[in-house]
Amino acid sequence: MDFNYTTERLILKIENETAAPLVLEFYSENKAFFYDFEPAHSDSFYTAGYIADIMRYEYKEALKLASLRYWLYEKTTGELAGTVCFSRIRTLPYFSCEIGYKLAEKMQHKGYAFEALSFLINAINKDLNIRRFEAFVMQNNIPSLKLLEKLGFEQEGYINDYVYINDAWQDHLLYAKIIK
Repeated sequence: MDFNYTTERLILKIENETAAPLVLEFYSENKAFFYDFEPAHSDSFYTAGYIADIMRYEYKEALKLASLRYWLYEKTTGELAGTVCFSRIRTLPYFSCEIGYKLAEKMQHKGYAFEALSFLINAINKDLNIRRFEAFVMQNNIPSLKLLEKLGFEQEGYINDYVYINDAWQDHLLYAKIIK
């Protein structure tokens, strides 16, 4: 499994803590935009030290192939566009993982998430033999639902009270893609 890939318009990289200042800027600039779709973060989350600690942990997880977070950079500008994460990677007998993704507000509707996920799902299937990819998404996140369907994911279930977001438990839809 490579830690760096290039697609037509993107550079996909698993980063260590040296990228923390850039990642902190990404989260800080998009705090309000991400608010409706992810759990609240404490004020300490938005500090260089906290982000560096998270990135150090995630890099160690990537070395073990337990979780892979790729940061997406525009090839032409080098600007950080978003992130795609493959977590809970399980091998025999499951060969499955969960996916999550987020793009900066100004990077929406450019096809970057589709480009990155299409490429990385195929790479992870090939390199790690992962055949089942799962995504949990709020039913009001229409762009995400459309993305998953475009990628060939199918709805498999409805999960009550799945994640605590905006001071309330939020239901989610379970989507999955199986590569045979």
